[in-house]
Formats: sequence, structure tokens, C-alpha cells
Amino acid sequence: ATAPKSNAAYVAIDAALDRIKQGDTQPVPHYLRTRQSQAMASEKSDKHYKYPHDYPYSMVSQDYWDNAEQFYKPKAIGFEREIQKRMNWARQAKKSGDC
Repeated sequence: ATAPKSNAAYVAIDAALDRIKQGDTQPVPHYLRTRQSQAMASEKSDKHYKYPHDYPYSMVSQDYWDNAEQFYKPKAIGFEREIQKRMNWARQAKKSGDC
């Protein structure tokens, strides 16, 4: 009963479902819908799936959705504070080209 409480995950799912209900759907990128995705990962092209575990910190900058929006917004309480720090670090790493 004394644990930090958050509805951030619920709010994120609800927001994503609202976007879908509004018709904001997009096709799955080709490199994610084929069985060849893993084989194509070795080509290291922007048009092919990039296997995150092959990159530093198991992170890679790759588009999965046009105009991606961050639905999950962790609160600065409990473990979500650590998740928030990690998400900020990852965002900065992608911007600086470190991944």
C-alpha cells in the first residue's frame, strides 16, 4: 500500500488505442514482416532490419513508425524514475549518433 503508484502504462496504452481508433495506422515496415529479417540484418542498410543486439548497448536507431510519438511517459517516482533516466539517455545517444 505504500509503494509508489503510477498509471503511466495505462495512460500510454489508452493514448495508443485512441490513435488507432482515429485511423492512424501504418503498414509494418517490410524488414519487420518478412522471414528474412534476421538474414537481412547482416547487410546493415537502412532498408533492412537492424538487430539491436549487434550494436553497442543493444540499441540501434531505426524507424518502426512514421512520426513516432512517445506514448509511455514514466513518472519521476519509484522505479519509473530510473526508466525515465534510461529513456532520456537513450534519446540522447540516438541524437548524438552513439547508436
